[in-house]
Amino acid sequence: MLESQPFSMEFAAAHGFVVYNRRIDNRLRLGEIDTGRIGRGIDTHVDRLFATGVRIASYRQLAQTATDAPRCFHQLSCELWQDIPFGIRGAHPTFESFVAEELGNPSFRAEGSFVALDGIRWVGVCAQNSSVGCVMTWMTGVVRPWRRHGIGHWLKLHSILYALDVGAREIRTFNDAANRGMLALNQALGFVAVDTDLRLKKELR
Repeated sequence: MLESQPFSMEFAAAHGFVVYNRRIDNRLRLGEIDTGRIGRGIDTHVDRLFATGVRIASYRQLAQTATDAPRCFHQLSCELWQDIPFGIRGAHPTFESFVAEELGNPSFRAEGSFVALDGIRWVGVCAQNSSVGCVMTWMTGVVRPWRRHGIGHWLKLHSILYALDVGAREIRTFNDAANRGMLALNQALGFVAVDTDLRLKKELR
């Protein structure tokens, strides 16, 4: 249910439903983005992190050179989801279902999904799908030991440059209201919240 639909919310509240989670629809309009500024931002991160050996590659590049790329992606996804705030939790998807539903999704953009690597270890990702006129970021995250080093920002800059290269009008992503760190990062990059998806529940007696 969208927060922009107050009558629906009033109806739900009258029938005992309460909000347990908020998912914010964030969008970055690309029409006025300076490609040069994005490129310079990427170069700044490369220079700053050069001594650490951390690098960024597209998933397409990794899948072409490493047979275990799908399994590495699945393992990283499971590790990151442990720390992503969410109203309810369930079991992690199996490797087979992850490959079929995420990597096998026809809209998945291997060339537009970026992975941060510390040596051969996958330590961060910004994964994207495409739709008509837009790019959808469905996961961005960095493992705990490498947080607060600017890697998430670096990955997001790569995702923006990709979206510009393919002529997308905007990037869309959804973030839980409790995920303050990612919301702050998106806001700093120019994303604007356009609506909020309210997740409701009702206790049955």
